Amino acid sequence: MRTIKTKQDIDLLRRAKAVPATLLDHIEDCILQLKDQQDDEDRSEFRLDGCGYVVVLEAGDNVRDLGNVGLNRKGGGLLGSFPEYVELLDVGGGLQAHKVTVLTSHRPGHTTRRWNNG
Repeated sequence: MRTIKTKQDIDLLRRAKAVPATLLDHIEDCILQLKDQQDDEDRSEFRLDGCGYVVVLEAGDNVRDLGNVGLNRKGGGLLGSFPEYVELLDVGGGLQAHKVTVLTSHRPGHTTRRWNNG
């Protein structure tokens, strides 16, 4: 599981080749869209802390217990959540990913986006 909150996180994952580059491109586009929607121009580096974050699930991650990202075992993890939407992405190179947006807080605008690249 990889958690992304900043552009720097994407750059680090890209250098480490920990996540396919085509998937990181899609995630980066999403983050840039969120940045464009924010009015705060004083921020030197955009962070998703105020509106959620991105989690990339990997093979072997327990989708029934993702407590460290707000979806614990007692609630059924990702499988017990109520996603706002699910989208199948064709990210190129024969790779597909599921984009799942889950509201994990009662604060308006606070969401967690998850990509499952398996």
